Amino acid sequence: MSKMWYSSNLIARKITSAVLCLFAACTFAEEAQQEVSIRWRSHVSLNDCPVVLPLDSFPCFTAGQRCSLCVFLNGEELPSQLDDLNGDSVPDEIAFLLSLRKNKSYTLQLRTLEKPPSYASEVWAEMYLNGAIGGEFREHTAEGKTYGIKPVRQQTFYPSDKSFRLMHHHGVAFESALMAYRVYFDSRQTVDVYAKRKPQLELQQSLWYPCDSLLAVGYGDDVLKVGNTIGVGSVRPCQNGKLCKIEPFRSRTQRIIASGPVRTIVETEVNGWQPVPSLDDTLSMRVRYTLFARHRDVFCEVFLSAPVLSLVTGVQRVGKGEYKCFDHCVASWGTDWPVNDTVKFARETVGLAVCVPGEYDVGSLPDTQNVLVQLRPSTYLNFFLTVVSLKENDPPVTCSRQFWHFVDSWQKTLRTELDVSKQLIRYRYSVSLP
Repeated sequence: MSKMWYSSNLIARKITSAVLCLFAACTFAEEAQQEVSIRWRSHVSLNDCPVVLPLDSFPCFTAGQRCSLCVFLNGEELPSQLDDLNGDSVPDEIAFLLSLRKNKSYTLQLRTLEKPPSYASEVWAEMYLNGAIGGEFREHTAEGKTYGIKPVRQQTFYPSDKSFRLMHHHGVAFESALMAYRVYFDSRQTVDVYAKRKPQLELQQSLWYPCDSLLAVGYGDDVLKVGNTIGVGSVRPCQNGKLCKIEPFRSRTQRIIASGPVRTIVETEVNGWQPVPSLDDTLSMRVRYTLFARHRDVFCEVFLSAPVLSLVTGVQRVGKGEYKCFDHCVASWGTDWPVNDTVKFARETVGLAVCVPGEYDVGSLPDTQNVLVQLRPSTYLNFFLTVVSLKENDPPVTCSRQFWHFVDSWQKTLRTELDVSKQLIRYRYSVSLP
């Protein structure tokens, strides 16, 4: 049996123990099935719990079989997603959602199917390169300007490139039906927020900037003016109490790893970064954001080639609003203009929160613009971010007091463990074994 750190809204720690295979010859199997037992050790029930199984823990499935795996519970197929995280064309993880009742156990089956399953997507991610209209660049109008945009899955820029202006909506964007985010493609790498009035996917139509006709039918919009702040859950260096940019650097890349049906995964990566410009030491940093269907919170992972002493994350302070520091969690609540146009757009009220596991949390650092969390130097760390907006027709909270309670419950559930055991139950071979 192995234990997995689970977020009420997102997974935090994946299964790492290996599976004991009863037959060394299982690699010859054309079709295979394996049982997975899950027990939710909590007195609180939980809907749509994200579960991620690393497929290296199931050596009974060949590389080819991994591509056709699906998940069953009580004979019913659950929507799932196979993701190749390292680009070798072999799925590394299978992800799905599971509703859990308090103190209850579940038995799932991983099965191979002849035809890979297809499910309706509940998430979306997009990147668009700006350019002249024509060829691969289709016409688009936003913020009173007309230009061409071309979809891309990965883009790399160099210091002389104006990456912030060359990318539509200034960087990669991703969404569930509840909330959308974008990551600025510049030396701030700030996470910005787009809130939904009603649960639905919108970015394919609005491209972050909804026109008047979309606003009239209830589309959401940008609700946060981040400027030079930390936004929500951005990762940046901080020197002498001041946020710094991620520069100088050799190259900067953004990519979409997965875009549904169950989760979206995007990354921003910087190479040849000098955290201390006066020194010659350079390193690489990759930040991965994972958002599951039916969830508003995001799981953030940071991969570094060497530890950095000065990294922080956190939340910006919104207008003249409030903030609160919890145990390994910071949050802010306030009202402010989300854009410079104060005639067409109204003030927006939002709640922002970031939760950092204790092993990566050095302490909170509030200032006049942000509530920061200093991150422990490491080559790997993770944390979570979440957002609530009063733009939502049915927000989970409506005031700061309720938001503090929401955040406290959220961060406590992040620490609840999900017990998972794996037991080989059956193989069907296509060849005769000696």
